[in-house]
Amino acid sequence: MARAGRILVVAGLLAVCGAQGPVVQPAPSDTQAPAEDRKERQRKAVEEARAAYDSAVHRSAAALAKLEAYVKALPSNKTEAKAAAAAIQRRAAERIDEEAKDADEAFRGRLSALQSAEDADAVAARGKEARRASEDTAEAGRRAAQHLRAALRDAKAARRSEVRSMGREAKAAAHEAYAAAQALERVQRHNGVKEAEYEREFGRHESATERMIDRAGDLPGDAEDAVGDFFDRVKEEVEAQAHAARDAAKAHAKDLEKEARAAEASARSRVAQAAASEAEPTAAEPNAEGGSASETTDESAGEGTKEQPKAEEEPKEKTKEPQAREAPEALAAAAPWRWTPMSSALLAMFVATSAATFAIRASAGRSARGQPLLG
Repeated sequence: MARAGRILVVAGLLAVCGAQGPVVQPAPSDTQAPAEDRKERQRKAVEEARAAYDSAVHRSAAALAKLEAYVKALPSNKTEAKAAAAAIQRRAAERIDEEAKDADEAFRGRLSALQSAEDADAVAARGKEARRASEDTAEAGRRAAQHLRAALRDAKAARRSEVRSMGREAKAAAHEAYAAAQALERVQRHNGVKEAEYEREFGRHESATERMIDRAGDLPGDAEDAVGDFFDRVKEEVEAQAHAARDAAKAHAKDLEKEARAAEASARSRVAQAAASEAEPTAAEPNAEGGSASETTDESAGEGTKEQPKAEEEPKEKTKEPQAREAPEALAAAAPWRWTPMSSALLAMFVATSAATFAIRASAGRSARGQPLLG
């Protein structure tokens, strides 16, 4: 009986529970939901601040690594200095070659003008211009040295500008990382992080970012020193090139000056010969009757020959004829003018005519005295 009674009691209780339905949990209060949202927002804010700090640190480390790699990659040996000097020479070569070509063309123009001069004054003036143009080629060599040095300064300035730009980038990235560490510390302090925890974490971040700032301040100076040392070696090579260019230009200018002086001497000789040829009389000028002077001389000499047998009758005439024959040589020595073949012909004609006239007069005198004409 007792057992049956217990069974009935349990069955009644089950019936009562089934009538009431399932058990429902109580709804949360109004203050519980905002608290959970605030914690989520705080957690997200801390995570975002920490991500910003990590990104800033990464950028700073990359900028420092780039600057360090640049310093290590700077050339330092003599072979690399020679290669850099050769590159500088190639950059300046176009301007140097152009100026040297202009100077040579100017000299050739002056030399051509000298060679075509037609009088002594023009030769002197154009010779001076040609020599001055030869000196300008040496000046082109000095300008070539200046162009090489200017190209060296430009290359050095470009390297320094590049180093300073990377240095500014590294410093800015390091300061951004430090500012990100401070921002993370503030977010943690205002978003429920324990004071001991965020102060300990900020201490680590502060030390790391300050080291980055110091390194970013030192590296640009080290890089500029390395650039200066390297370009000191490059300068030695460039100065050697500049001296060689200047010496070559001087030697070239001396050769051109010799060429100009030789051309001037040749032009003077040519002008002098032309003036002398214009001053000399022609060897055969026509006389008043249309014949030549040589023909007249031959005819006169013939007449003198015909009368010569009569002149031989007088001994005095024979003594005078050798003196007459010697007269051309004596007159030629005393004459202030230039003795020419034509002068000799004219003088011979005069002597022959005088001898013939004298012989005729002597024959006429003997006839008057009754002397025979022939011995």
